[in-house]
Amino acid sequence: MLIRPIEQNDDTAAAQLIRHSLEKEGLAVEGTAYFDPQLDRLSAHYDGYPRAAYFVAEDSHHNIVGVGGFAPVSKETAELQKLYVHEDHRGKGIAGLLIRHIFQEAKKAGFAKIYLESSHVLKQALRVYEHFGFVKLKAPLSFGASHDAMDVWMIKDL
Repeated sequence: MLIRPIEQNDDTAAAQLIRHSLEKEGLAVEGTAYFDPQLDRLSAHYDGYPRAAYFVAEDSHHNIVGVGGFAPVSKETAELQKLYVHEDHRGKGIAGLLIRHIFQEAKKAGFAKIYLESSHVLKQALRVYEHFGFVKLKAPLSFGASHDAMDVWMIKDL
């Protein structure tokens, strides 16, 4: 499994993976990443965003089977963003590879904490986040770019 920065030719596959994942969970609704205006151009979005990065997990056949990244929400806190693994590849440790890589890169970028927003519907994802040390918050962090359909907020010290 190769974890690497997203490239422009990955944009379509990444957007399809994210949209398909949200559709399967009944979360293809306003207020989720499904309707983010930058979803079809993630490589350009993250390239133009200081202290941010987005990655793809690529299998041995060069298929994108997972995606995820981070961006700042404050000087010391990054947000884990758009972490998804294709349903046929879940349970194989791909999310963990992405998460560890994101932690490492966010730490290199100078962040002390990492925050995320999720949904109670995504039970498997929530178990993964808890496994990696995220703890639940009672309310979202206030930074103006929140996905309002999400109802679980978590944070972790890096």
